[in-house]
Amino acid sequence: MWIRFVVVMSLVLAACGGDSSDSAPPSAPPSTAAPSITEPNEPLPTTTVDTASWLADLDLMDTSLRTIHHDPFGVVPEADWDARFAEVKELFPEATPAERIVAMASLAGLLDTHTQFFGDDQLMYEVLLYRFSDGVYVVAASDPSMVGWQLESINGTSVADLEAAFEPLIPADNPSAIIGATYLMSYVDYLTG
Repeated sequence: MWIRFVVVMSLVLAACGGDSSDSAPPSAPPSTAAPSITEPNEPLPTTTVDTASWLADLDLMDTSLRTIHHDPFGVVPEADWDARFAEVKELFPEATPAERIVAMASLAGLLDTHTQFFGDDQLMYEVLLYRFSDGVYVVAASDPSMVGWQLESINGTSVADLEAAFEPLIPADNPSAIIGATYLMSYVDYLTG
């Protein structure tokens, strides 16, 4: 598995950078039954990559951070990175591929807003979500009729609980970055891992 550990902003949402409290959500669609989103845009992969490859990628992530990033420990002390890195390395042998992706994202989540983690072949539901002052809304979708719909839960888990679970995975040195990272709730492996 080739890891893309991007040290530049990978995704810029149209509403990013401003104060979300002043933002208004897109208008809600007419009262109709919501379509059920049950499948990602592609089936989940059935093959797994061996643990040695994952561990090599994890080491590459650490080395790349230390050699490429301008100020890798500007947000969190190096000791915190080292401790989380050791935890992740220890859990890898028993973890599923999705759990490994989330664990690697938790490392990136210790860093600044301009650092992102994306693994190869990550699958995404065909909706883009964004947090507004009054909730999380679909701002783009393969089915345009869904734009403007509010997300209340995923598989019975409330948006508030999802956001709390995802916050440690979000590289952020300011509140706007956390708000803008709602898009992670569209990634299949983040949800299952």
